[in-house]
Amino acid sequence: MPSPITGRRQFVKQSVLAAAAGSLAWREDAVSLANADAVDRSIKVKTPPNILQADICFDPAAYTAFPHVIRLEGDELLMAFRQAPRQERVRHTHPRSVITVIRSYDLGKTWDHENAGQLAAGGGQEFAPFYLGDGLVGGLLAMHEVVPVREAQRTGIPHLHQIEYPFRNVGGFWCWSSNAGLTWPLHQNVLFGPKLQTCSSAIRLADGTLLAPLYGNIDDGLTGVASNVVYRSTDNGMTWSDATVMARGTKETRDYYEPCIVEL
Repeated sequence: MPSPITGRRQFVKQSVLAAAAGSLAWREDAVSLANADAVDRSIKVKTPPNILQADICFDPAAYTAFPHVIRLEGDELLMAFRQAPRQERVRHTHPRSVITVIRSYDLGKTWDHENAGQLAAGGGQEFAPFYLGDGLVGGLLAMHEVVPVREAQRTGIPHLHQIEYPFRNVGGFWCWSSNAGLTWPLHQNVLFGPKLQTCSSAIRLADGTLLAPLYGNIDDGLTGVASNVVYRSTDNGMTWSDATVMARGTKETRDYYEPCIVEL
């Protein structure tokens, strides 16, 4: 067996030879590329066959984001998304952010913008509806409190990010509509995940149990390390269990954000 010193020298020598060989190969490739015909790198966009793509909602004065769409009965679809005034750069907070809900009666060919509904004004971040049947639509709502920059001190809402407005994480809500999402009464909600954020849709297991994935710092909300948790409901979202941790973030490892769950 070679001595450690000899072994290291041999390794260094082999590494140098490998590097030299790699450099030579790169030079040969570079020469061949230089002599090759020009490569067409223009961007070409083609619509996939049998796919119809249409703009559903575009407002140049608004930042529209985080869409979720579900099917109700027959050909009726319901879509929810966040809207806020467009800024010079992308901001995920705004005092006038709101959740807009629109519907289609023909499987998405046309959408009724004129009669759009809204909920969660003043800090609605994301809303993922879920159809429970018989006209009952529930959904996971991520909600902030947002104020103008000059009002941060008076409200006690921290201004943590320079490009964002002062905001506070209210938490994850379950909201519901009893008329297929046409109205969203203020009293029909449950704050079950204080200081945490929802993102994806809830799922319903075979036994009817609802599972809702959330993320954030379990103790401090916006600050600290983020973890993934899940809540359970056995009564269509009227009450919820305590959080079960799916993935706990630590300073030594990583944060966990935006979970999504499925039933296998």
